[in-house]
Amino acid sequence: MVTASALAIIALAATAGCSSSGEKRDYTVPSSLCGMAVPSGELRTFLPAGSKISVQDTTPVDRTKRCIVTVDGDRALVASREWWEKKDDIATVAFAHSQVKTGELGDRGRILYSELGAVGKTRCVDAAHPEDVLYVAVEAYNEGSKNAPGMKKLIASYTNAVESSSDCR
Repeated sequence: MVTASALAIIALAATAGCSSSGEKRDYTVPSSLCGMAVPSGELRTFLPAGSKISVQDTTPVDRTKRCIVTVDGDRALVASREWWEKKDDIATVAFAHSQVKTGELGDRGRILYSELGAVGKTRCVDAAHPEDVLYVAVEAYNEGSKNAPGMKKLIASYTNAVESSSDCR
């Protein structure tokens, strides 16, 4: 007869070999996202195993700053800062980001997050955009990293970092 202890040891042995293979990061997880300080542990949650990480900053349109994080050449995460009209609510902004899909509201309606994406509404004011609101977004593309509580933490950290930056006057 197999005891509970024996089953636990068998389960541990079976998973011990799997956890290290295919999950190794040979790169250093950054401590910032698009120039904004965020805890690397929060970012690590959404980055896949691999050997090389790179970040490309882009400005696809005048009202948007975006950075694309790739691991081994594959898109892993995209973060952005986007000016939207005041009439646009957080659900409208979230709808524009495919990885957010449906989500939960948090921080008194200032963030909307799901397992792989989130948006945050900042309290930023900018003379160049007096009729607009600055939103931030994070989208993860590693299907194995689905983690709504982790995404909530990451978008909160990213939103706070943007609010503390020179982008938020």
